[in-house]
Amino acid sequence: LCDRRQRQMCIRDRTNNDLFIGFMLINKINDSQYIQLDYFAILPQYQCKGFGTKALSLLKELYKQYHGIFVEVEKLDSNINDEDNKIRQRRINFYKNSGFYKLNLEFCWFNSLVLTPYILLLSKKSVSDDIILNNILTLYSRTHGQKKLKQNLKVIKN
Repeated sequence: LCDRRQRQMCIRDRTNNDLFIGFMLINKINDSQYIQLDYFAILPQYQCKGFGTKALSLLKELYKQYHGIFVEVEKLDSNINDEDNKIRQRRINFYKNSGFYKLNLEFCWFNSLVLTPYILLLSKKSVSDDIILNNILTLYSRTHGQKKLKQNLKVIKN
């Protein structure tokens, strides 16, 4: 894992001449206790070989001063093809196997894109979903802008 300004991180195989195998995009703000793993990709030929799990372990170590890491996964949907749903389910399984748990809410962006947030707690401190949600909304507000957030985001509590 090579850190570039702590926003983009390349994932490389050090046992194979530092071969590029994937990357992560991180969103964080100074006054939030959580970071967002905004994008995480491992090249297909390196998937299911432990690289993603190792990269997440290194990410947890790098951001251990934060209370948690959250990700968004597109909601499983009967209106899309089976292959897309299989990919989404693999993503969900990967995050769950890595210690993430589903928050009891969803985010609907632009009245169409429904994302389910998962959180990995890094702190032993007990935190309510409402506090986590407030931190996520603060991060969204700073990264997307308050106006865009108010116009385009609907929080659906389950």
